[in-house]
Amino acid sequence: MDVPSSVLDDDDRRVLLERAATLLDQRGAHLGAGDETPSTPEGDIARIFATDRATLGRPDIHRIAASQIDADRRDATLTDSQLERRHRHYWLALPVSLWTRPGCAFNQLQVKVNFNPSDEEARRPTAFDALPDQELVTRFEASSQLELGVGADFHITAKLPDVPGELVGLPLDAGGGVTTGLDGQARIVARPFQYRVRAAKVTRSAVGLDHIMWRLEESAFADENDPGLRIVVRVPDGVDRLEVSAQMVATRYVSLFSAGLRQSLRDLPAKLREFFAEGTPIAHAATWDLTEEL
Repeated sequence: MDVPSSVLDDDDRRVLLERAATLLDQRGAHLGAGDETPSTPEGDIARIFATDRATLGRPDIHRIAASQIDADRRDATLTDSQLERRHRHYWLALPVSLWTRPGCAFNQLQVKVNFNPSDEEARRPTAFDALPDQELVTRFEASSQLELGVGADFHITAKLPDVPGELVGLPLDAGGGVTTGLDGQARIVARPFQYRVRAAKVTRSAVGLDHIMWRLEESAFADENDPGLRIVVRVPDGVDRLEVSAQMVATRYVSLFSAGLRQSLRDLPAKLREFFAEGTPIAHAATWDLTEEL
């Protein structure tokens, strides 16, 4: 995950932006004819950015058991014991809470999730499958409303709701590709998970590792805009604990700042210019012990 060098804790970030707002107001007063220092549009934007909030929430986790597989749609060659041999599988959703003023949304989110980072490598759970990925975005486009499930091979499936005929199921294969038809890889989860594609561009790291990373771009991420981070977590048999550690950085595209603000930033001290040049980053990190929910 590419973490901007100017990432600060919440208090330091707020102080920096308040100082930037003051300097931008003073710059406007210097250019004007009055003696007072009224607020300026550029200073007001900095004050708006100072109210930003970005928080990762406690993951929602559910066991995916082989007994949930619809026997009529299951690959008949697989038994429950074969499906779950050496591993258990869990559906994990990672909530994200973002807050900023209208018209000032974030344009990029970077997230990294680790599983049992303090354990020896062989005993760490892995991300068996994860959404979103670029294949999903390409196939359905941002803003699409979907229903997600998990196939008999424990990979995620996606479908448009209430689509008749041959497009009822759209499974995602192990490589993230989308195909039409439900060829026997049935949903496991009894109730479908509602899902909306949020990002226009997604870069996701490889699955099968003890961590997963995303970079979501070219969208407006703001309040009540779930970015859709979903993981099928594979836990080795004999591992009885699950610790999830996550980090997130939210930034904005500098190119979307007003021309007046971009011009004004040139007169700020180097540290402030760097902070704005890197998209006014705001970060959050958290760790949760989900052992009791296994």
